[in-house]
Formats: sequence, C-alpha cells, structure tokens
Amino acid sequence: MSLYIVQGFIASGKTTFSKKLSKEKNAIHLNPDEMLTKMYDKEYYMKNWDTCFDNALTTMWEKAKEYLLENKDVILDMGFWKKADREYARNIAKECGVECIHYYLYVPDNILKERIINDRPSEWASIHLKNFDHNKSKFEEPDSENVIVIHNY
Repeated sequence: MSLYIVQGFIASGKTTFSKKLSKEKNAIHLNPDEMLTKMYDKEYYMKNWDTCFDNALTTMWEKAKEYLLENKDVILDMGFWKKADREYARNIAKECGVECIHYYLYVPDNILKERIINDRPSEWASIHLKNFDHNKSKFEEPDSENVIVIHNY
C-alpha cells in the first residue's frame, strides 16, 4: 500500500494528475478543496476561509489515515507547499506501515499564470494573479527529498 503526495503550485495540474493516478492505482483521491465544498456552502466558506480550510485539511488527514489503515492506497492532492507538510505525510505513511511516493509537478511561472487566467473562474483568477509572487515566495520546492519530478507543461 502507498500514500501518494502530489506537490505543485497553483494551476500546476495537481488535480488532473491526481485523478488520473487514482484511476491507474485504484487509489482514493483526497483533495482539501473538494472536501471543503462537501462540508460547507460556498457563501460560508468564502467568508470563513481559513477556519473552513483548516477543518477540511484536518478531515482529509483523518480520512487518509483511516483508508491507509484499511490497506487502501491514498492520493493526497493538496499542493504540499511546505517541506514540513511533506514530512508530516511521510510520518503518517510510516506510522501506517505504507510507502510514501512524492510527485512534484513543475510548471514554469509564465505557464502557471496563463493557466490561472484561462482555467480559473474570474473571481479566483484575479486573486491568484494579484498574490502570485507573494504566494510563490512561500512555496518550498523539493530539495534533497526523494521525489519524482514531472514537467507538467
């Protein structure tokens, strides 16, 4: 059994890749954005984003552990911007006695920005573009980690 973690910046293709991988591996796909929309209505989570997103993440981690302990493969599609989050996932995998496989979807910034403009609803696109450089500065690319790099462009 395996825990697959999919790392990538906004619009890198994480969800498309993760859903394809889940079909190939017959694995359970977990995504905090999808979890969020199942837990809350849009108006509420837009007003209370941080709290709602944190609750969705907590639920996702709990579900991941539950599925792994049931001997089911799990794909976590959540960006993994911070190395600490990737280490947390590796520790969960170790705790559950499964392998952790880390994919990093690399896409150049100019292509990411094009995708944000073309593939996101306008309300989200303007926010993501406005905060692009600030958010990118928070994104920690993998360093010495055991990772499979995919040039997804």
